[in-house]
Amino acid sequence: MPSKRCNIRFTVLALGCYFAVVLLLFLTESSSDSANINSFSDALWYSVVTLTTVGYGDYYPVTPLGRIAGLFLILGSLGVLSLLIGTLTENIITLRESRRMGYGGTKFSQHVIIVGWDRFAEKVTAQLVTAHNKVCIITEHKENVELIYEQFPKEWVFVLFADLHNQEVLDKVNIAGAKVLFPNLKDDARNLVYVINLRKKHPTLQIVMTLDNYDLQQTFENAGVNYTISKSDVSSKMLASYIFEPDVARFNEDLLASASGQDDFDVQQYRILPKCCFAGKSFGDVFQSLRDECNAIAIGLSKKQEGGRVLHKLPSNGMLVEPDDFVVLITSGKVVTDLERLFGTSEGVF
Repeated sequence: MPSKRCNIRFTVLALGCYFAVVLLLFLTESSSDSANINSFSDALWYSVVTLTTVGYGDYYPVTPLGRIAGLFLILGSLGVLSLLIGTLTENIITLRESRRMGYGGTKFSQHVIIVGWDRFAEKVTAQLVTAHNKVCIITEHKENVELIYEQFPKEWVFVLFADLHNQEVLDKVNIAGAKVLFPNLKDDARNLVYVINLRKKHPTLQIVMTLDNYDLQQTFENAGVNYTISKSDVSSKMLASYIFEPDVARFNEDLLASASGQDDFDVQQYRILPKCCFAGKSFGDVFQSLRDECNAIAIGLSKKQEGGRVLHKLPSNGMLVEPDDFVVLITSGKVVTDLERLFGTSEGVF
């Protein structure tokens, strides 16, 4: 407010000085027989032409005082020009900074939103981008913006610098078009408060998150979290597996990562669309077709049930594969294109 008042006072003072100089120019020039500035409108026209540095030369002062007044206008024109250039430069810099910070928002759709940036979020983003998923990241540290864009291409990642706890900024990352949100705040308590507030406005959005204390799993699920993962639980299982069955552990670790090369293996899931060639067939037939045509192994079938989905691990051959089911399979990067052709869609839930 004080700055705004100061600007108003400066503007009024500048306008007052300007009209005082124009009036002085008119009074001094109109009293001279050889002057061509004979009216206030002539003096005003001359001042505008001078201040804008156009300089038509149709009007000019001839008296000593008139020339002094003209000199003030010439010097003023330099100030006006400097002000215009400075203002334009400042606006361009502000616009570029605004775009760089993500204030203009994004048109990403069917994307993942990550709230909070750290080393763990970086690894999650790398896996998502490798699997060709677009990601919107909200960070509260300005220096992270450039670091993220240095690691990931802008066509796959959008970054917004904002307060993590201000959920109004979620509109800038197009939360209405997002499929999954991953709250990655500093602790379970902050994540829980965030989820409770988020669910009030976005009851259907899928939420996935990690827990420091896995005993709180039921609490978070009651608050509206769809899937919870314990970092320590997963790490302990992998560590134990490396101790007594290292080959299995290495294979599991490879399967958990998204396939980035043709020789990489991956566990993927594909939605059964109504027009998919597998719709209406038995799981045994789908298993055999995938094995023969793509050298992929079907290991599970996810079906809808009231309130969520049920994953059938190694289902019976006779289980019916229906539209909107998900077939879970093990495959390699070599046959991803063939799988997308057979299923008529890309991997994942989007």
